[in-house]
Amino acid sequence: MTRLRNAALAGVGACLLASAFTLAVAAPASARSAPCINSQLGPYGQFYRCTSTSPNGAWRGTPCMAGANYNATNGPFNVYVGQNQCTVRVWLHQFTNWEGNNGWAYCISPNTGVLIPSWAVNPNNIYVSTNRSAC
Repeated sequence: MTRLRNAALAGVGACLLASAFTLAVAAPASARSAPCINSQLGPYGQFYRCTSTSPNGAWRGTPCMAGANYNATNGPFNVYVGQNQCTVRVWLHQFTNWEGNNGWAYCISPNTGVLIPSWAVNPNNIYVSTNRSAC
């Protein structure tokens, strides 16, 4: 049952991410410049972030460990596109000390793919919440 559910969620996640790039794919080859459009995601069940504005940019995975904080250590993360394959919300925070209500925060709903707004592409913290609701 778990494999069937994961396979179904993988399909939904792939469809959502594909729909985010529909305009780029439908555009002429010279205009196809959506981030990471030519790259493959890794195994299902992680939060993936596209680390470049290039169509050949790489995806980097973060485990879907509910309640986990991932802090940048050598400058902020690059997150141009987010593919949340987790069953919980993933938050991008401007600062590592986000729990003190400092800086901006950006929420990504469970099982969705999104283009990250320009003001949120360089978070210093990625938080995998325990909240299963949409943002």
